Amino acid sequence: LATSAHQRKYIAHGSSDEKMSLNQAPFSNDSQIILIGPEGDFTREEIAAAMAANYLPVSLGKTRLRTETAGIVAAVLLLQKSIV
Repeated sequence: LATSAHQRKYIAHGSSDEKMSLNQAPFSNDSQIILIGPEGDFTREEIAAAMAANYLPVSLGKTRLRTETAGIVAAVLLLQKSIV
């Protein structure tokens, strides 16, 4: 986490903590990375470690997605922001 050189860093997790929608995250042409959790989600410790490394907590929507689908949705949302 601490060695990531990406300019924009996001973590998508399922906990009820406050987070912004990835749709609403500021657009950037900079390099971006998003962490998608395993089945069962990230642990509290993993979320805290990511946030300590300046990852912004984001939501991919109101429904819970499977890990495989969440990665595709996140990529599409980030790509959509770059072409709008």
